[in-house]
Amino acid sequence: MARPALFLFALLSVGCGNETPECPEGFIASGDWLCLQASANSDHGSSAPVSLDAVLAELPPCTAEAGDGELDMELGCMGEACAGMTYAELVAVFDADPECTFTSYASESFEFESAQCSWEAGVSGTFSAEEGQVVVDSTTTSLRLGMDVTATTDGGVGIDSELSCFIDELGRPETVFYSWRLMGWELLAVGFPTVTIYDYYDNLTGEFGPDGLVEEIVLYSY
Repeated sequence: MARPALFLFALLSVGCGNETPECPEGFIASGDWLCLQASANSDHGSSAPVSLDAVLAELPPCTAEAGDGELDMELGCMGEACAGMTYAELVAVFDADPECTFTSYASESFEFESAQCSWEAGVSGTFSAEEGQVVVDSTTTSLRLGMDVTATTDGGVGIDSELSCFIDELGRPETVFYSWRLMGWELLAVGFPTVTIYDYYDNLTGEFGPDGLVEEIVLYSY
């Protein structure tokens, strides 16, 4: 049986504050202007507000050419840095200590502390922490690649590539994220078993809204 795909619909620029969104039929309000539905088919049957195939067909065509092969989305690696590595291993790969931001949570029965660490190479990951210090042998299940990353696949696909390039390389996505704006539903991100690709902003102006070019890649170790 095919694994159910998860589809998130972010309702933006249609309200303000922390009001509950008015979601399409068949979707559940979840958080601030977010509508969610899990479905075993890509278009949610008759409840789909938009056809995924139609949206994918409207994406700007891929213009990527041969690349350096440093990005392997199936293995979850950028060069020698891979999701699933420990903090100490990644420090060795980048030959530098990252800048880390610490977050803690505590309840009567549970305490948790984590560190979000970013390297100048444009890569970041989340690790376990104790008393404001990173646990050096803790692993990160994902690596975030930002706009400073120049690594690409053999086909030249990477940051600032067209979203359609990732569809061409990886096939039909398992997860899709849409936003609702005045012009209708727009595709913000696509997810695959080992990677999620984000197009939240216009890469030239920095304004919210997809422009067809990718600004963040998240690699997973599972």
